Amino acid sequence: MSIPLRILFVEDDANDMRLEIAELHKGGFQVTPERVDHEAAMRLALSRGPWDVIISDHRMPMFSSHRALAIRDEVSPDTPFLIISGSIGEDAAVAMMKAGAQDYIGKNNLRRLVPAVQRELREAVEHEARRNAEARLVQAQKMEAVGQLAGGVAHDFNNLLTVIGGYSDLLLMKIPEGDPHRREIVEIRKAAERATVLTRQLLTFSRRAVIRPVVLDLNAVVADVHQMLRRLIGASVELITVPQPALDHVKADPGHVEQVLMNLAVNARDAIQGSGRLTFRTRNVSLPDGRTVVDLPAGNYVALDATDTGCGMTAEVLAPLFEPFFTTKGIGKGTGLGLATVYGIVQQGGGAITVASKVGAGTTFTILWPAVDEPLTRAVVPAPSTELRCTETVVVVDDAEPIRRLAREILTSRGYQVLEAGEGLEAVRVCGRHPGPIHLVLTDVVMPLMNGVELAKALAPLRPEARIVFMSGYLDRGEVPGDPGCFLQKPFTPDSLAGKVREVLDAHRSARSPNPVMPAADGPSAAGE
Repeated sequence: MSIPLRILFVEDDANDMRLEIAELHKGGFQVTPERVDHEAAMRLALSRGPWDVIISDHRMPMFSSHRALAIRDEVSPDTPFLIISGSIGEDAAVAMMKAGAQDYIGKNNLRRLVPAVQRELREAVEHEARRNAEARLVQAQKMEAVGQLAGGVAHDFNNLLTVIGGYSDLLLMKIPEGDPHRREIVEIRKAAERATVLTRQLLTFSRRAVIRPVVLDLNAVVADVHQMLRRLIGASVELITVPQPALDHVKADPGHVEQVLMNLAVNARDAIQGSGRLTFRTRNVSLPDGRTVVDLPAGNYVALDATDTGCGMTAEVLAPLFEPFFTTKGIGKGTGLGLATVYGIVQQGGGAITVASKVGAGTTFTILWPAVDEPLTRAVVPAPSTELRCTETVVVVDDAEPIRRLAREILTSRGYQVLEAGEGLEAVRVCGRHPGPIHLVLTDVVMPLMNGVELAKALAPLRPEARIVFMSGYLDRGEVPGDPGCFLQKPFTPDSLAGKVREVLDAHRSARSPNPVMPAADGPSAAGE
């Protein structure tokens, strides 16, 4: 089978070019040639590239290999450059090699031409692979640095938003309908809710969002949100789903998967700008060596393709596509967090996302999630809450004093006895000194000195009767520690805090089991988060 080869010949003698092409044909190449013999023609030809190789004579009446090499370096530096000459001396040839030419071949020894071209093609492929790997590494490091910054900022804002939203809710409980001040407090509450959405998007991008993964069928998730997606993209965009039967299972947070679908749908709707089509396709994928395609190990994956018939994207737009706050929309028309959120969700779930786009021909996003050989997780319907018996003792542990004050006010207003601690070691001392029973410890996960998971382990022998409820808006691995049912996400509302405490206490009273939410001794640690 002939190997196609596009060659730009810098040559003033057409007969010499034909001889070189004939030699390459013997070596199994099907050559598509173009011949130039002066600078303007070479620049024009390079603009119509790419070329697999440039073959240049050394001396020509209107040109020289020195000048041709300089133009190659300027316009197409990665294209291999070979010199074929019957007049070049050894010193001149060595000088050209030092200047960047890949090889020189005597016109009386054209047998070296095929091996030289084969070598340069192999090295070009290897060079491209190295360059792509280096580019992926630089991009990954860049995204990681941005993610760390975004995650740190979002963590601090989560605490602030918990206080703003929590006290707004407490005020709204006290101010009756019709009071002229109620409207202002409602607006503060709405602003806090909008900020909470943005903060969670930043945490998702930085792979520090709280996730509750379950084993699910991606086809079922797509079917569940189908109607919502249709309303989201509008009547002018046709929505098509192509599910693969017998699709492998994946382990992911259902809410996050739905968010991925919605964000991709909104992105497609904006790209289509009128009537068009959006297709979601699922399929099983086996990667024998995924690292040659995406940065994934070999194995089985479930792919989700989202293909639109929109305007497509240029290479300049594709490069920063998943970076937070990057958007092609006008001012005030987008936060630039939609695709950054998708990127964070996929990365946090151990998958990868790629995008292929062409201006005027649409875009395809492909997401790969690791397949799991586990049965589907069954939905658990929570038992109805029993009557409120809010007389228990609760220890609130958080290094942010405003959070502790807010939690104390919410819980004491419902009848609980509340103790406080500013960090884990202080909480151990508080629990050790308290003369009566401690029914529940509400602890932040991310704290200095001793984090929440380490505190739970320290309290297990000291207060085996105490239930542990973790709270956080920022987890380094994203995984909820302990029992997912004993976790409260920040920012929380007065009702969600009181409801979670009551739910866990009532469940404990029914089960009468000693502290089942405690993590195992070798369980995950949040140290350093």
